[in-house]
Amino acid sequence: MNLLGKNGCCAVGRQPTRASRQHRKRLTKTVRVTAAATDESDDTLSWVGPTDETIARLASQAAGRPGGAVKFTGVHHVAIIVSNLERALDFYCGILGMEQAQGRNHPKLPYRGAWLYWGPEMLHIMELPNPDPTDLASRPTHGGRDRHVCLGVESVSVLTDLLDDFSIKYTASKSGRPAVFFRDFDANTIECVEIAPWR
Repeated sequence: MNLLGKNGCCAVGRQPTRASRQHRKRLTKTVRVTAAATDESDDTLSWVGPTDETIARLASQAAGRPGGAVKFTGVHHVAIIVSNLERALDFYCGILGMEQAQGRNHPKLPYRGAWLYWGPEMLHIMELPNPDPTDLASRPTHGGRDRHVCLGVESVSVLTDLLDDFSIKYTASKSGRPAVFFRDFDANTIECVEIAPWR
């Protein structure tokens, strides 16, 4: 079954044609990327993606549609899955000091949750079964090699002092940036970085 449609997009149920196979062959090329050395691996990664020419063509097609190109205005919220809402609130509100947004929980949502502010953006905590492994042995040692959300902070040293006080383990960014990675009680990874001049 061919999962790539005319422009390389998902087209479940459509059988590949000679034209689509030729298009996909033109669409993709293999780019070898050497992973930065970490405490876990420096393997060579292989990435297959569209060429610059294809990206430019698709962007031109998208911009030429009625209404024009999509204009993103920022991040509204990030959602994470937790096993226990109260324990998650202990971590995010109690330890990290985030403020809970009152009145945000929609009564029609079929699960428990909470909305928290981190700066002008929000974190949506959802108490749901987690499809990802939550035991640390199954996750990368360094959070920078895992799915994560990155938050800006005024001072990383103030954060690390707090994490030390609560015996929360963290690792420094391998890039040398003033940033650290740590996990909540459900193994969700958070990166915090001193914003300027890195953004």
